Amino acid sequence: MNGLFQRGNAFFTWGGRFFIAVSPVRLTLEALEYVLTETWSAKMRKVLIWGRMVPQDSLGVAEILLKNKIASNTGNLLFIYGAARATMTEDTQLIPFYSEDVERLLSNPAALEGVESAIIPLANAFRPDFMPKLEQLTRFLRAAKFPCCILSVGMQARTEAELERGFPFDAKVRAFVSAALDKSARVGVRGEY
Repeated sequence: MNGLFQRGNAFFTWGGRFFIAVSPVRLTLEALEYVLTETWSAKMRKVLIWGRMVPQDSLGVAEILLKNKIASNTGNLLFIYGAARATMTEDTQLIPFYSEDVERLLSNPAALEGVESAIIPLANAFRPDFMPKLEQLTRFLRAAKFPCCILSVGMQARTEAELERGFPFDAKVRAFVSAALDKSARVGVRGEY
């Protein structure tokens, strides 16, 4: 810490550490870099959250719509934001990930370094057009070396008779639920089915 602060006698704390600074107002750039990298980042908990954006993201309406950050449904955004806000603390870094990120994360284990957990809020994921994403999530869950919480998941069906007959994707749903239960004590469900 030699030479990090200018001369003076101001005191401050950051990240639970006590510092003595020379000038009450100005830190040198070296001191600021030390505080931000050594103290701040060492304390941050990395948590993945399924979605394309988190409350900390500062995006304009055009970018949200053009890049489909709401996954084609504002309800998805509200659900993800609710999950994010319920888990956010000063020392938590929420990292959004979605289907387009799964293969990159699986092929590059260094990208998951320091991740403590994953939160996966799903709505009606048990439906035919979501099966490719569900299979990706199943592979992700099997590869993860940390707890993964499925906050909620449900099914989209038109009639009860459809439920009784079963679905062509039942085996994929069972594989997903099995992988999820290997990473968490329970899986949250949405509605009756």
